[in-house]
Amino acid sequence: MRLLYRGAPESYIATLVNAVLLALIQRQQIEPSIVLSWLVYIFLVTAGLGVLVYKYWQSETQSEHHRNGTGATSLGACSPG
Repeated sequence: MRLLYRGAPESYIATLVNAVLLALIQRQQIEPSIVLSWLVYIFLVTAGLGVLVYKYWQSETQSEHHRNGTGATSLGACSPG
């Protein structure tokens, strides 16, 4: 798990940058309210994952690491990408 979370900040930044770029491109093809809803969803899921990663690094015991890793896996399963 530690290796998985080590690169998390960079991957979350890349996710948000790519989501904004895609939203800018797609707003001409898809109704803006749908694009905005999707973008808000991506930001919320990414923020939730960021909170779980933060809690993981703040936890002190191995059982807490496992519990936080399970939460991140569950939240990641909600992500469309």
